[in-house]
Amino acid sequence: MTTRFDFTAEITLTGSEPIPQLYEQLTRKLRQEERPSGEVLISERTAAERLNISRSAVHKVYTMLCADGLLRRDPGMRNYLVCDFTRIDADRCIGIVLPASLREY
Repeated sequence: MTTRFDFTAEITLTGSEPIPQLYEQLTRKLRQEERPSGEVLISERTAAERLNISRSAVHKVYTMLCADGLLRRDPGMRNYLVCDFTRIDADRCIGIVLPASLREY
């Protein structure tokens, strides 16, 4: 059986707004810890049960972290994976190329 990244023991949620709290704490945890790229997170259902919040709240946070590039969910997969955010993903970068005459502005 594959070991999954269980972050719930270190998460503390207070009050009635769990989404911003979970998002902030999990973002900090993913950025500060050296998690291996491709490591699988615990399921939305398991996280929700352990944190005593709704599965939809966990789903929203996981989705937000995917948009931030900290997690990924490959097509056809049910699991969320930790991204290697130390490298630049060229598909997610946007740039603007200016002609030489406009570079001084």
